[in-house]
Amino acid sequence: MTGQSSLDRVFLVSLLCVAAALAVLGCTGSKDCGCGPGLGEVIYFCSFESDADTLGWTGYGALWLEDDAPQSGGSRALGVEGGCIAPHASFILEPRGVGSRYSIRCWARVVHAPGRVVLRLARDFESGSVDLIVQGDDWRHYYADGDIWCPAGRSLEINVYSGGFRQPGGILLDLLEVVRVQ
Repeated sequence: MTGQSSLDRVFLVSLLCVAAALAVLGCTGSKDCGCGPGLGEVIYFCSFESDADTLGWTGYGALWLEDDAPQSGGSRALGVEGGCIAPHASFILEPRGVGSRYSIRCWARVVHAPGRVVLRLARDFESGSVDLIVQGDDWRHYYADGDIWCPAGRSLEINVYSGGFRQPGGILLDLLEVVRVQ
């Protein structure tokens, strides 16, 4: 193999890696807009105004109520901060009486590092999920591009990830909704 062929191969592999990274970062699985769809029946809603609104939330991160909220979001929001062990916050909804499709939307902003809000079948990391990728220091409305199927008798779970192994994170969430898609 000549020196030029080896350089060409290294350049091509590097170019493919950059293209793959851009594709992953560009496809966040969530939309960030100023409005959000009004479609679907809301089956879970929380504005995180009091300590009672955090009952049932568990996880491996720090949870707190922050005196900060988006417009029309009351006066407080849920803060979630985490590191290596995840999910940093979780909430399991009651089992569904009928099978249907569900999606998630919320207002969120970054405090320390980007994060994710995920809707999936409870305790099931293999059946797929819908994700909201939280980026940016300003409050934004996020809603999932897709939805997931939840069979009758199964529960849905909301997972929040903020930061990771190398960089602890911190995000604020408010006006969190899980909707049954019609």
